[in-house]
Amino acid sequence: TSQAAIMVRNISDADLAGALKIPLALAAPAMPYQVDVLLQEQVVGSLPMSGGGMQTLQTGPIAFKPGANELRLRVGRGDTSQLKGIVCLGAEFLKAQP
Repeated sequence: TSQAAIMVRNISDADLAGALKIPLALAAPAMPYQVDVLLQEQVVGSLPMSGGGMQTLQTGPIAFKPGANELRLRVGRGDTSQLKGIVCLGAEFLKAQP
């Protein structure tokens, strides 16, 4: 598939601003691709990468609302006909500095 979901849960009662560092790999031939992170159909981060290798995508600032926030990883460019999957090993939250 050329898309995958990431669920981020804000357990506070207020918006929480920060970025995500997402280590990921594409189960695909070593060809050029671009992976985008979308929140409500808006791109909040992109990374040009090659299939097969692990890389880290860092988003721009995001305001996470209280409760569940669903982001999507999307392979936005490249030949996805041989893409077997998107491997994501978690995400690190980087709180915005005031």
